[in-house]
Amino acid sequence: MKTERKIKVCHVLTDTNIGGAGTALVNLLTACDRERFAFSVVLPYGSAAAPLVEKTGTDIIFAHGIADRSAAPAAIPALTRIFRRLRPDIVHTHASLSARLAARAAAVPVIIMTRHCADPLPRVFSAAGGILLRGCCTRAIAVGDDAADALAACGFPRERIDVILNGTAPLREPTEAELDAAREKLGINKDDFTVGIFARLEKRKAHEVFLEAARLCTEKAPDIRFLVVGDGSRRTELEEMSRRMGLAERVRFCSFCPDIAPLMALCAANVNTSVPGEVSSLAITEGLSLGVPPVVSRCRGSELLTDGCGIVTTPGSAESTADAVMRLYSDRGLQKELSAAARLRYAEHFTACEYAQRTEAVYLHALDANSTHRADLGS
Repeated sequence: MKTERKIKVCHVLTDTNIGGAGTALVNLLTACDRERFAFSVVLPYGSAAAPLVEKTGTDIIFAHGIADRSAAPAAIPALTRIFRRLRPDIVHTHASLSARLAARAAAVPVIIMTRHCADPLPRVFSAAGGILLRGCCTRAIAVGDDAADALAACGFPRERIDVILNGTAPLREPTEAELDAAREKLGINKDDFTVGIFARLEKRKAHEVFLEAARLCTEKAPDIRFLVVGDGSRRTELEEMSRRMGLAERVRFCSFCPDIAPLMALCAANVNTSVPGEVSSLAITEGLSLGVPPVVSRCRGSELLTDGCGIVTTPGSAESTADAVMRLYSDRGLQKELSAAARLRYAEHFTACEYAQRTEAVYLHALDANSTHRADLGS
């Protein structure tokens, strides 16, 4: 009788920065069932995710020509060789068409893709009627209903799409000494009402809405402070915008922080002003784990994140965002009530273990559909 072996899963992440896809992948690798699955990850050279993936004890393979590119035709032969050498049971890609084509060329039994946003897919998919997606992908994971709609709109079968909201490991509880040190560094008093936005400094995050909301709030309350945590291409532009608004003493830019726990714990509200198209914010779910109420711009998934523990605002509206912040500022009892509800909602719906278990279920379902290969895994 054959002994059942581990199921080999190879992820491909082409991002060079640390975005939602990279964070979600690290969360999955941290919480996955290592007794049943063996993981490896293909990354581009220079990937900022490499140290985080390495900490999970996962094998890393670096590849040329895939950095920040979904379609990288020149990289397909090298990716094909990697898959033929690794012989994975499953290749799981994150926005890498080339890796899916290579996996098909290498006869990988199961190919999974995750759609991390709700933006329409490139025209090539619509023009081809989804042939590339259907032919080079066994199943697709969407991080929200809008992302599932984007896949279906270009012809990917609904019955092959699984919606799995992002889950995260809980942020650690920082000590009072750490919080005091963070306040001193940022020039924040212990009694200040602090509001944060934790996001890459890119256009889709709409930080200008957050800054305008900050300006409106500071006109009404002198003891509100605002943190902009993250880095990106708009850093200089947003810092200058903040200065022009007279917010230099009220807004602190904190760059990218590998450990955001002390900064998140300082916050009485966690704001997301992203334009429609982004779903299942990891920064919001991380905040929930510390009991930080979310203030989130409306999209199809926002109610799932904020149900009973936060406030939904009008996309693109600084006035709506400011009103939500001032509501929490003026009613500290409500803020505490939503804080307790946030911790409970995280524990019930958004843990990394829940996320990993649901993803593993997709793997097993796809393998079961491939009965011949499933039989090869063991008795």
